[in-house]
Amino acid sequence: MFFGDNSFFANDEQGALKEMSERCGCRVLPIVYPTAGERIYCITEHGELYGMRLIRGTGKYVGYGPLKVKKDRHRDEDITVKYGIYIDTDNTKLLAAEKLVYCTFVLQEWSDNLQLRFKDGNPLNVRLDNLEPYKKPVPQEWIERMEDNSDVYQRYFNRVVDYVEYTCNVSEQDAKDIVQGTFLWIVTQKEGDQPKDFVGAWMKWARVRSTEYTRHYERVDCIDDYAELIGLPHVSYEVDLFAQIKNQKHQQMVRLYMQGCTQRDIAEMYGTTEGTVATTISQTIRNLRKYVGKREIEFLRR
Repeated sequence: MFFGDNSFFANDEQGALKEMSERCGCRVLPIVYPTAGERIYCITEHGELYGMRLIRGTGKYVGYGPLKVKKDRHRDEDITVKYGIYIDTDNTKLLAAEKLVYCTFVLQEWSDNLQLRFKDGNPLNVRLDNLEPYKKPVPQEWIERMEDNSDVYQRYFNRVVDYVEYTCNVSEQDAKDIVQGTFLWIVTQKEGDQPKDFVGAWMKWARVRSTEYTRHYERVDCIDDYAELIGLPHVSYEVDLFAQIKNQKHQQMVRLYMQGCTQRDIAEMYGTTEGTVATTISQTIRNLRKYVGKREIEFLRR
């Protein structure tokens, strides 16, 4: 099989990468964009695309490149650098060189929504050191709303996280991402759409959004970590669980149970059956978990 004057042979994949690196004078890595078939594409820090294939029956690799930039037939002049990548045996896809470079060397995963800017303003200079993520400026009204609700964020963040983690059956880290993303989503609504009960809306929409969860919300992807933005640490909260139980008799039963009394002892104190006590305690604790999560309750019983 003929690959042209720029082809070379290597004993293994690492040997081929080393040869490419020596030829271009910089690092080379296989692209992170998913492809199928025998072709393996490799991108350099300078934005040059190489390829390699395993020669069947020999165990050796043939490398070739750099590959030619794909011209856009709808433009008289090329104003971007793009490559045609075989995503399977018969189909190609036109991919921007700067995204291939940044996703491969920095993100180490492909991102369709990634937007990049060129530090020198030249879209033909796709070197890694000339690329940085593009972020839209955060509107001043969003920042003002976040500052106005900073106390709410500090007091209720962990509580809403516990609520989402328990009721939606997601991991703690996913719950934190959902809750923070929902907070940002609420404060970026139009002025007339801001809720009167912020915490209630926060809990409601966090639960709704957990069913269609993604780590990025389109409207607020220009905002980094909210706590870092306004200089707030994530703080723990303290809440009197027993004060949430309105029925004084039920409150006392749960309090005794948490202190280590058996359900039989509590039943004898109140002159009722052990089954009634068990049902009362179970239902009361279940209601508490809806508001403050499960971990605080688990730690209370000695």
